[in-house]
Amino acid sequence: MEQIAEKKKLVFESALELIKENGFHGSPMSMVAKKAGVAAGTIYTYFESKDELIVELYYYIKSKMLNEISEKDDPSLPFQERFFMFR
Repeated sequence: MEQIAEKKKLVFESALELIKENGFHGSPMSMVAKKAGVAAGTIYTYFESKDELIVELYYYIKSKMLNEISEKDDPSLPFQERFFMFR
């Protein structure tokens, strides 16, 4: 199961990098698979379509951001100080 999670993470990170460089339409699933070092069929094991990959990529990034914020937040500090810590 851990290996599956690691492959999925590789796909997410590869997709994010390729979309940043080439845009959504310039990043076909085959290119994402190649960059992630997985077989094209492997991606379709995790995601039925490119649209599904993008939706899950959104949740992946959102989760990473929330974890980062949670780790840096200190509830014992005044709100204003906490707010400006994340600029």
